[in-house]
Amino acid sequence: AYGDYVSGETYHDDKNSIQTCIDYATENKYEIQFLYKTYYISDTIYLKDNNSNINGNNAKIYSDTSTTIISMIDGDVLRYACIENLSIVGNDDESSIGMLVSAGYTTFRHLNISHVATGFKMKHQSVPGNLVGNRYEDLGIRNCTLYSMYLGDSDNNKITDGWITDCAFTGNPDTHIYIGSCAGYKIENIHTSGGGDIPYTLRNCSRTNINNIYMENYHTRGFNLLLARDVNISNVTAKSNYDDSILFRIETTNTIRKRNVNISNVFVDSNDETDPTNPVIVGGTNNLTIDVFITNLKVALSSYILKPSN
Repeated sequence: AYGDYVSGETYHDDKNSIQTCIDYATENKYEIQFLYKTYYISDTIYLKDNNSNINGNNAKIYSDTSTTIISMIDGDVLRYACIENLSIVGNDDESSIGMLVSAGYTTFRHLNISHVATGFKMKHQSVPGNLVGNRYEDLGIRNCTLYSMYLGDSDNNKITDGWITDCAFTGNPDTHIYIGSCAGYKIENIHTSGGGDIPYTLRNCSRTNINNIYMENYHTRGFNLLLARDVNISNVTAKSNYDDSILFRIETTNTIRKRNVNISNVFVDSNDETDPTNPVIVGGTNNLTIDVFITNLKVALSSYILKPSN
């Protein structure tokens, strides 16, 4: 592969060369290594069913494709693998995806993804077995329009028990982190800035632990917790300048017996004294109550409301 992409100059299409290398390395169980260059690809690169590692060595892949830049072959799964040290850049196409994978017990580390509709997407359709135990470390995802991270469709019960840590998400997508089944997740040391509607939409929250969150300029809601029970949230600093922003929206159903959410060490700051932020609003289905325990909540230039709400 040439790796000679420079905007506005003559460059080569490295799609076929990179695909050939990935196919050969996968078949022979070699680690896939990139050189520290900028590669242009005109179409999707496909990963196959394997446990091979991919080390980008801080290389950059640029593509103007309107689909997916790096994708799994449908039905294949990465297991016990590691993808790290790679940047993926799109051209702001409204339907593009930076990385689309199916994986279990796999680490995604030191990845930068930008200028696509969805930065990182985990899919479970047509995949055998559960996709659990994935780790997402030191991801920088910015300037997406739909999602920074999309981990499984609603309540799929396949993509659970993950760990998201030391990540930064910036820009104004609809949602920074969407998790279809958030059971057993640990989310910590996350910085979000912007988030067109809701930075965090977490469904099926059970045994979910969220810690050390810094959130700037969220719009409608900060956290949207659905089917919430046994959730622990701590050490949150939140700042919004938008009218009627809500930090926590917590919902449940009558099929869930134990509905307790523990929230501690929260600081909420609003620069707008005339339209203050409402840090906490507890919602429910059919006015069901949720046991929410709040300790050490500090509010600057704003008021806070804790009440049932539909």
